[in-house]
Amino acid sequence: MGFDIHGVKPTEVEHYDNFKKEEVVTGEYFRANVWYWRPLWTYICRTCDDILTEDDMEAGEYNDAHIISKSKAKRIATRLRKLDKNGYTMNYEKSYYEGAREAQEKVGHYPFESQVVFEFAEFCKESGGFEIC
Repeated sequence: MGFDIHGVKPTEVEHYDNFKKEEVVTGEYFRANVWYWRPLWTYICRTCDDILTEDDMEAGEYNDAHIISKSKAKRIATRLRKLDKNGYTMNYEKSYYEGAREAQEKVGHYPFESQVVFEFAEFCKESGGFEIC
C-alpha cells in the first residue's frame, strides 16, 4: 500500500530524472509507500500544525482523495525548507532513531529521512495544492 500525492495544478518546472530516464514535472506527483508516508506526515503535522486544520491532519493518514489547498501547500513548502536549512529536520531525524532504539522493530518499518522531507517540500512548492490518494 502506498500514498499517491498528486499536484492539483502543478507548475511547469521540469527536470530530468536520471533514475526514470525521463523528464518529470516536480509538482505533478509524489509517491511514498506507507512506511515512508506515515513518519513524513507525522513530521508535517507537528511542524505545520498552524497551517493545517485538524481535518487536514487526520485526512493525511488515509488515501481518500483529501485536497490540501495551493496556499497551504506553499506555506508547508516554505516551512519545510526553512526547517531543513536551519538543521531542524536533520536533528529530528537523529532523535527519531535515537529515541526509538527500544522500538527498533517499529522504526525499521517506518523510516524517517530528511531527504524525503526535502523532496516533499519541493513537490509542495510546485504542486498548486495536492490531493492525497
